[in-house]
Amino acid sequence: LPAEIGRLSKLNDLSLGTNEMTGQLPMQLYDLTMLTRMSVANNQITGSIDTAIGRLTRLRSIDFRYNLMHGQIPSEMGLLSQLEVVLLGRNPFSNQIPTEIGKWELVKTIDLSDTNLSGPIPSEIQNLRLLESFDISGCRLESKFPKSLPASLKILILSDNDLEPTIPTEFFLLSNLERLHFSNTTFRGQLPIEIGKLTSLTELKLSNSHIEGPLPSELGNLELLQYLSLDNTMLSSTLPTELGNLASLVFLGFENNTLYGSIPTEFENLEELFYLQLDQNRITGPIPSGVGRMVKLRRLKLDNNLLTSTIPWQLSRLTNLFHVDMSNNLLTGTVPSSFSRWQDSIQDFYLYGNNLTGGLENLFCGSLPFLQDFVSDCELVCTCCSECK
Repeated sequence: LPAEIGRLSKLNDLSLGTNEMTGQLPMQLYDLTMLTRMSVANNQITGSIDTAIGRLTRLRSIDFRYNLMHGQIPSEMGLLSQLEVVLLGRNPFSNQIPTEIGKWELVKTIDLSDTNLSGPIPSEIQNLRLLESFDISGCRLESKFPKSLPASLKILILSDNDLEPTIPTEFFLLSNLERLHFSNTTFRGQLPIEIGKLTSLTELKLSNSHIEGPLPSELGNLELLQYLSLDNTMLSSTLPTELGNLASLVFLGFENNTLYGSIPTEFENLEELFYLQLDQNRITGPIPSGVGRMVKLRRLKLDNNLLTSTIPWQLSRLTNLFHVDMSNNLLTGTVPSSFSRWQDSIQDFYLYGNNLTGGLENLFCGSLPFLQDFVSDCELVCTCCSECK
């Protein structure tokens, strides 16, 4: 970026994103005091943000994402009281989040994700009464969460941090929340029943955390929810029948927990599902035939459970499936011949580790052109299987 840019004294919108720019921001940039919007995102800019940025008091939007900028975020940014959008993520900044962010009274969006920022989240965040989106995922933040959060928050993304071990109760007072992510954190304890009060939620991502205990039935109150992920946690309970109320769900993941009991028949109401992951639990009973109503389903993972009985033929209605894993269960009987209807989609199919009988020769061999990985028990006759176990 040439130093001569400082001559554009009346410039109010500077947008130079995705231009393979290198080097540091010239000091003359901070002479452009008429700027209201500045974006240099997705380049290879190095250096730090100079304290002179405090002179750009008309700025409403700043976007420095996806660069190589380092150093600390200067406290002088607190002088930019007109800011509405602050996007600094995906840079190796260091030190702490300055407390001066509490002066951004008009700010709606803050993205500090995937930086090297450390220390606490400033309590001054509670002053940001208009804040709607706050993303601090992938940092090195630690210690307790602020006691108060702006009620205006719609998006709160805290994944990949070392925050306090208990889930802050403040989360469940944010009735406007639409997206709540705290995967890969040190949060532990049970998911409180107050989660059912967040009726605006569309995404709840809590995977790879230390959430334990039962699944609250109040999750069934979140009727706008589209994405529910609690993979790789410490849950130990049955699957609440109330989850069948979540008719907007696209993704449901409870992989690698200690869930037990049967799959509720109410799951047949989840007709918008694309991904159903219940593998690596202790789920018992038959596969409900109502799963065949999930006609948009693309991935079905039921492996490493204690499922019994025969495989329902109704699953053949799921003609969008590309990945099916029923391995390592207690399934019996034959594989339904109607599964040949998967011929236009299925790529991976795992059946081994069950008590199935019969042959697969006429069912699959030659009729599933996109099949890449097909693993069955060696007792089943299948010359086109990629492997048997």
